[in-house]
Amino acid sequence: MIKITVCDDDPDVLDTIVGLIKKNYGNAVSVSACSQVQRLVGDWQTSGDNRADIVIMDIVFEQDNGITAAKTLQQLSRDVKVIFISGYLEYAADIFEADPFYFLVKPIKEKKLVDAVNRALEKIREEDRNCLLLQSRGEIVKVKIDDIWYVESSRRNLTIYEAGESSRVLMKLSDMEKLLPEYFLRCHQSYLVNLDRIKKFTLDGIVLIDGRVIPVSRARYSETKDKFLQILGERLI
Repeated sequence: MIKITVCDDDPDVLDTIVGLIKKNYGNAVSVSACSQVQRLVGDWQTSGDNRADIVIMDIVFEQDNGITAAKTLQQLSRDVKVIFISGYLEYAADIFEADPFYFLVKPIKEKKLVDAVNRALEKIREEDRNCLLLQSRGEIVKVKIDDIWYVESSRRNLTIYEAGESSRVLMKLSDMEKLLPEYFLRCHQSYLVNLDRIKKFTLDGIVLIDGRVIPVSRARYSETKDKFLQILGERLI
């Protein structure tokens, strides 16, 4: 279920927004309220279970900065959709420091709020269509396909490498290959690599954008190189 958190130190604003969300979405979403921005950040830092998919947050708090807090939330959960709210238009330009999804002006109008939430929900659904849900040690791991740099296999354990993190799942590399789009190249018995993360193809292997080198087996070299050039050529047309 989609989780929405509303954060504002004005209890009337909290009650209004939470009430409108419940009125328009009922049990289709889970909505919670928080009046202290540091408490919200602390809860997110404590447990991933406390994190929401959508955060509707004021910009100005009595002692805290909502924009700074939003940046912290985005570091903890990069896919969170932050909808800023404020009665002070002079702060509107500052929200772009935190990659906002939407901005609403107080007093909050129902139609504008519903439009913002609907857009966020559609974006989440779009991203989910481009995700894999994989089981790992009794947990469900959600991985965005486009965020995968490469996948490495070791004794039926797969390590999925993203930009700054990795996940481990128990499955065959051949099964993973079937789940991924054609722009993932099987360059080695133990490796699948995302074409979009490749900087160059050399005799020593595939060099990724960040400088890491992925080995290419002799048996797969010609096939991998041909597929790399084919896909690259199709994208250039």
